[in-house]
Amino acid sequence: MPHTSAPTGSCLLSCRGLTSRSKQQVSFKEGLLAPLLASASLFGLYLIIKYLPGISLQTFLDAYFWLIGTVACYGAAKPVLRQVLGSAGRPTFTLQPPEGFLRDEQGNAVGSMQYAPSDIAALVISVGLISVEVLGHHTNFTLNNMVACLVATEILSLVGLRSFKTATLLLGGLLAYDVFWVFGSPKVVGDNVMLTVATSDLVTGPTRLLFPKMPGGTGEAADFPFSLLGLGDIALPGLLAGLALRYDASRMTNMQVRSCKQFTILVSCNKCCNRFVGHMHGFDCTSNQNQASMETACRNHGTTSIPER
Repeated sequence: MPHTSAPTGSCLLSCRGLTSRSKQQVSFKEGLLAPLLASASLFGLYLIIKYLPGISLQTFLDAYFWLIGTVACYGAAKPVLRQVLGSAGRPTFTLQPPEGFLRDEQGNAVGSMQYAPSDIAALVISVGLISVEVLGHHTNFTLNNMVACLVATEILSLVGLRSFKTATLLLGGLLAYDVFWVFGSPKVVGDNVMLTVATSDLVTGPTRLLFPKMPGGTGEAADFPFSLLGLGDIALPGLLAGLALRYDASRMTNMQVRSCKQFTILVSCNKCCNRFVGHMHGFDCTSNQNQASMETACRNHGTTSIPER
C-alpha cells in the first residue's frame, strides 16, 4: 500500500500547483543546499531523541501542526463549500485588515477582503478536525493521513521548481540523503538514524502516512504498529510532477496560439474569396454583421484578433 500511494499521491497533489498564480521558486543553489539542511535537521532530532530523552518537544510541535493543518484544511474546504452551498457561497460581507497587514501577489496592500457564509463553515470544520487530530496525539491514522495530504497539497501550491536542472539536482541529492541515513547510518553512527526518528514517540505528527501493519512482521521496528511512508516521499516527487504539468501547460498554450494564427489565416483567405465573389454579384461583404460574425468565430477559437479589412 505505501509503495502505490507514493506515485499516486504525487501525481494527484501536483495538480493543485498547476492553478496557483504565484509560487516560491526553488533555485539551483537552494536545491543544492536542501539535502545538507535536511541532514542537519534529521541528525539534530536524532541526537535529541538519543541523548535527551527527557525533553519534550511535542507541545511545540502540536501547536505548529495545529496551525499549519488548520490553514491547509481551510484552503481545501473553502472553494468546495462555496460551490456546494450555492447562495451561501457568495461573498456577502467585507472585512478590512489593518493597513499594510496583508499584501497581494504584486506587493500592493490589501484594503478589504470579501467573505461568504460558507467560509465560516469551512473555518469551523477545519478547526474542529485538526483539533480532534491533535488532541488524539496523532494516533488515528485516518485523520493523520488526511491532514498530512492536505499539508502536502498546500506546500505544492506554494512552492515550485524553477527548472528541470534544479529538479534533477534536488531529487538526486535527496536520494543520496535517503540512502545514507537509512542504509549507511548504521555503519557510520551505529544506529538507523532515519528509522529512529520516524518511529520515535518524542516526535509525532502528520509528517508521515500510516498504514496498519499486518501481524507477525519482522525486521527493524517490528514492534511499531504501522507501516509508514514519509511525507517527503510524496511531496518532493510531486514538485517534479508539478513542473512537468506546468511545462505541458505552457506548450499547450503555445500550440493553441499557433492554431489560432492558422485559423486566422484561413478566415482571412475565406474573407477575401467571399469579398471577391460578393463584389462580382453586387453584395456588401464588409458589413458590420459580417464583422461581428468574424469576431465571434475568433473568440470561440481562443483569440479576439481578426484580420484587418
